[in-house]
Amino acid sequence: MLRFQMLRFTRVLAALAVFAVFGLGAGLSNEAAAQVQDWPLVFDPTVVHHLNLSTMAPADITCVGPEDPAAWTAIQQDTTFLVETPALFWADGEEGSKLCATLRSKSADPLGPPLDPKISLKIDFNQLVPGQRWHLLRKLSLENGDDMDPAAEGLAWQFQQLAANATTAPADMTPGLASWVTLAVNSTEYGVYVNVEQRDKSYLQHRGIFDAGATWIYKSGEDFELIQSPLGVDSPTQTSLCYPPFQPPTCATPDDATFESDLNSMIDVDVLLAQGAVETFLGNFDGLFSANKNFYFFDWESPVALERRYVPWDLDTVFNLGTVDASIYCARGAGSCSPMEDILLTHPTFGPQYDLAVCKLLADPFQLANVNQVINDAETLLTAPLLADPNNNIGPLAEDITEAFAKMRQFMTERIANVDSQLTCATAPAVPATSNWGQLLLVALLIMTASVMIVTIRRRGAAD
Repeated sequence: MLRFQMLRFTRVLAALAVFAVFGLGAGLSNEAAAQVQDWPLVFDPTVVHHLNLSTMAPADITCVGPEDPAAWTAIQQDTTFLVETPALFWADGEEGSKLCATLRSKSADPLGPPLDPKISLKIDFNQLVPGQRWHLLRKLSLENGDDMDPAAEGLAWQFQQLAANATTAPADMTPGLASWVTLAVNSTEYGVYVNVEQRDKSYLQHRGIFDAGATWIYKSGEDFELIQSPLGVDSPTQTSLCYPPFQPPTCATPDDATFESDLNSMIDVDVLLAQGAVETFLGNFDGLFSANKNFYFFDWESPVALERRYVPWDLDTVFNLGTVDASIYCARGAGSCSPMEDILLTHPTFGPQYDLAVCKLLADPFQLANVNQVINDAETLLTAPLLADPNNNIGPLAEDITEAFAKMRQFMTERIANVDSQLTCATAPAVPATSNWGQLLLVALLIMTASVMIVTIRRRGAAD
């Protein structure tokens, strides 16, 4: 009870801090001055924001109009994911401050009728108007739910963030910001999307940990892609970690003692292990630990005194009932362990640290009562929008929606029991469940944002 009371008190303090620093309103504002204040609210998981696009002709780079439906059709039919078109963008309530952005499709299977499908989208506010932002965001990444469904994918992101709050993730690192939105293009509704925070410079700037001369951003898909680099070359950390499990071998993996020293000096190991623990709970067997892909990582050099951090991406292979009994040490089964599982999880120091990370999840955010409350709240929020979305990848009936959420509860119930059976955790005091999980998440985001802003103000004051 004391912990829950402290959480409520923390919410009060957080609200005071946020209003003192930002003067935030209750939701997305249509005032341009307020847009620079409230980027965390874009990812509020307790609200379904409605977004709008009006596509322009490809040559209309100032978005003066008129609307061009053919440009939208070209985006829908593009299989290269390279075709772009200008588009006016706004959220409901922001009709007076529409933005001229670029729009393209993302790598995902289209859903629905072939001639008018629901597709995943990338919206760029900065390309046509350098420096332009929407609530301090350079880009939006909207996922259509093709590999699973938008409800399950969005819930995976909420569990990622809740897990980070309960483990040892730093206060300035929030790995899973995402929310649900609905989208209309040229006044036609396309249903529910997952709005996932883009891993770009803005992501780090919002957390006060970006320096153009000392920051590297990498994306791992089938290969490593260098997104941001001071001089267009690999970071010293990437050059040093030239061995498995961090990249295909150009040098040999060192002995246990050297390996431990390397990781402790170059990687935030707690963040890395916590990421692996969440993956195994959710049955995400296409990620960092199980497949060495679908993640970003960041490296820094002085003056940013941080070790490498990993964050997930593309959480669309979770809540599979066929994986509830998978090993937490080798997700794909004996003989198919990934290098991360083979090397990191068998290490005499890091293996027990990983066990501890899993136990922390069992002790708090992934207690069954908490998990079910999160899923129940999402079901309440999303049932009506999903029923209105003929391409929801679940089904057209209310019973289909009910069954989809029931299967997620079933998965987490069985998975929690199975994970608990695979290791022995010290007994931890129970934490009362709360239905205000979304509020707690949002407060955590706002505290983090306020802290970054205060530090920035102090630094500027000192410089002046």
